[in-house]
Amino acid sequence: MLLWLFVQGYKVVWGWEGMGQIFLAWVISPVLGVLFSFLLMKFVNMILGKTVKGFSDLEKSNSIFQLLLLAMVIWTGLSRAGNDINNAIAPIVYLFADESKSIYYQNLPMLFGGLGLGAGLIIIGGRVLKTLGNDVVELTPESAFVTEGSAAVIIFIAVLLGIPVSGTFVLISSFLGAGIGMKKPINLKTLKTIVLWIFLTPLLSGTSSIICYYSFRGFFL
Repeated sequence: MLLWLFVQGYKVVWGWEGMGQIFLAWVISPVLGVLFSFLLMKFVNMILGKTVKGFSDLEKSNSIFQLLLLAMVIWTGLSRAGNDINNAIAPIVYLFADESKSIYYQNLPMLFGGLGLGAGLIIIGGRVLKTLGNDVVELTPESAFVTEGSAAVIIFIAVLLGIPVSGTFVLISSFLGAGIGMKKPINLKTLKTIVLWIFLTPLLSGTSSIICYYSFRGFFL
């Protein structure tokens, strides 16, 4: 099967309409992330300004937002898994789409993707966690809730619509919107580095895939 795919690779037809939708989503989703998190932060600040009158009220508010934040973290993880893992396993799903096989065989790509997700989170996710958790903007329980909530909603809607988006781009834009909404200083140096790599990643991955494709094609032909 793989040999046949490499040999027939020259017949690939680009779906420009689908690619156009993806690129459009990549542009719109971070804009929505900034706007939604900014407006939600303003709304939360307005509610807190009317309800928090002293230190005890502030502690109670922090406790509530910590619980809400945990719920948003779960929702964000669910949305990111539905988006990112599907993006990762999409190239191999059709290799297992054999209706003569069991449903367990057909769902093996999901198992592989889930195992990779868990292993990556545990083994190599620490440095990214530090960057997003500390180096972009200083977060409070309520602003962290706003950030996670905004990203979760946007990515979840994109998954329901079947549109792949950059979950990292949406999350970073939500950080930015929340930071602006609570008037906190943004670490522009870290932000510029992240945005640069967001743009470089598809270019580098596309270039490497082209090189690998023609290398394998030349080898099998």
